[in-house]
Amino acid sequence: MMIRGVITLCLLGLSTVPALANDPIDEWKFTNAATKDEVAKAGAPDWNFDKDEKCFPSAAIWDGKQSGAGLKNCAPKTAANDIHPWAFPTYYRIQRCDYTDSRTGQPFREYHVMYNVFFAYSTNSIGGHDYDWEWAILKWKKGNNGQYIRRSIVLEAHGKTKEWAWDKYPNTNEWTKNGNRPIIKFGWDGHGLEADIRNNKKWFNGRDWVSNTEGVNFSQYNWGKANSNPDTFAPWGSHDLCYVA
Repeated sequence: MMIRGVITLCLLGLSTVPALANDPIDEWKFTNAATKDEVAKAGAPDWNFDKDEKCFPSAAIWDGKQSGAGLKNCAPKTAANDIHPWAFPTYYRIQRCDYTDSRTGQPFREYHVMYNVFFAYSTNSIGGHDYDWEWAILKWKKGNNGQYIRRSIVLEAHGKTKEWAWDKYPNTNEWTKNGNRPIIKFGWDGHGLEADIRNNKKWFNGRDWVSNTEGVNFSQYNWGKANSNPDTFAPWGSHDLCYVA
């Protein structure tokens, strides 16, 4: 059972053993505006796409205007080499989460980093729709030396989530379990996030373009059926970054 502010780690079924690659980060970097991009890049996914994918991400807002409004086809087109899509931002938000361990009564802290990617159009087996937001969350816990290390990762697909302990996640940027950043695939049928990297062809390194969502008013736009724009992960939003699992 989990109640707000109280959490039992053993009930999450998550290992407390760090992965082989889990470079730590000083806590102050999670809260300093000048270093938040550095934190986001430290865990930013390598985004992968199915070999048959036709709809690729883009920026959600350009020059203060919503991107892709009224778009009825897939965009942007793939790059000429057919391997890398055109560059797109990985939006992120960092949230401090304070808990009490229900077993010991001791307080502890984590930092959760939400990664969010925008598609102007989404196709699936039962039809398509304008606008699509896909998201993942990387959770950081305090290590033995007082710095923070990766604890687990949450992937969302079609309204459902799955969480892996970091040392159990199957693929990282080293194409083994030895990297510091996850490989995440956008599924062909509706862009739901997957850890399975079979049938991949195109990819984009999320670390190359991260964008902090603080101070950006995403809620002023109508995102249609897409109900997980970055503002929904803000403290006033509908997704509680400290209790998403």
